[in-house]
Amino acid sequence: VSGGQVATLPQYRNRYEAEQISRDGSELLAVGFNGDSSNGALWALPLPNGPARRLGEVFAEDASWSPDGKKLAYCRASDIYVANADGSESRRIATIPQESLYSPTWAPDGNSIRLTGSNLIVQTGWIWEVNVDGGKLHRLFEASGGAWAPSGNYYVFSRDRELWALPKRRN
Repeated sequence: VSGGQVATLPQYRNRYEAEQISRDGSELLAVGFNGDSSNGALWALPLPNGPARRLGEVFAEDASWSPDGKKLAYCRASDIYVANADGSESRRIATIPQESLYSPTWAPDGNSIRLTGSNLIVQTGWIWEVNVDGGKLHRLFEASGGAWAPSGNYYVFSRDRELWALPKRRN
């Protein structure tokens, strides 16, 4: 490893799964899994090291901070939630029956969230989009695991073992 200070992060019972690094690079958003559960506690870990901070009473499979760092989006089973960045004031904004939801990604303007829904019956993945207030929930296309490019001009995702870049919609 080269390029800077190396630090060991504190251990959480069984394992952490890294979700996102904060915009300013000071914290790592992580899910702390305990046992075989598919949902774990959300934690903010200071970088390069220091004591982990539990984010409310939130349990999730995947999570991400909003572009301004003031909110969290997280998935648990068939539900997507939004909470304050410290995990407080959590509220479910949408449910997609028969889908296992993961990889919530905020739009660059912070007004909507894209996520992957894996259909539990036919085993296909779809990218969904929902407004932060829970409105306009809709399925976009068959694919999985997307993220916005740093410029905000493209949404990058995988489909049929290939990477795709979808230009941002112009209003």
